[in-house]
Amino acid sequence: MNIDISKEDFELAPGESVLIHTNEFIKVPNTLSACIYERYSVKSLGLMISPAHYMNPGYKGNIGLLAVNHSTVPIKLIPGIKICQLALFELTSEPLRPYEKQGGKYMDAKSASISKLHLDAEIQEFLKSKGVQKASDDMAKELGEYLMGHIRASAKRLADILRAEEESQKNG
Repeated sequence: MNIDISKEDFELAPGESVLIHTNEFIKVPNTLSACIYERYSVKSLGLMISPAHYMNPGYKGNIGLLAVNHSTVPIKLIPGIKICQLALFELTSEPLRPYEKQGGKYMDAKSASISKLHLDAEIQEFLKSKGVQKASDDMAKELGEYLMGHIRASAKRLADILRAEEESQKNG
């Protein structure tokens, strides 16, 4: 599901997470690397933005981030509100292979996306050894959604069991 928060409000429920992306298109020169960190004032509200997001020298694109609500109340995500800060790190020398020459999976990203871990050479090699010639982004997304559905169902069952045990201890 894609939600454009400039057109409709979006509240992140307690314990919920969502992939978001920056409004800014970032271009990191080959002489620098960069990280994005959440602002302390945002963290103190219970909103965590991917503990740190590293950008290779030469990376360019909108940055996809994972936002997690660790508070006990919903948090409204509002466009234009500053939730992160960019830290730049000067390199002592230029990289031998800048990001654009590494076949960067996220280069020129325009929005947050599912993990592209399945495109790593060692993962592709493993999949080939199991008879899968190439895992597409669609296949990875479908697998991720399937697994997350099972994780959510298991978490709900566990929460129901814990609530029932707590209730029986109160009444027992």
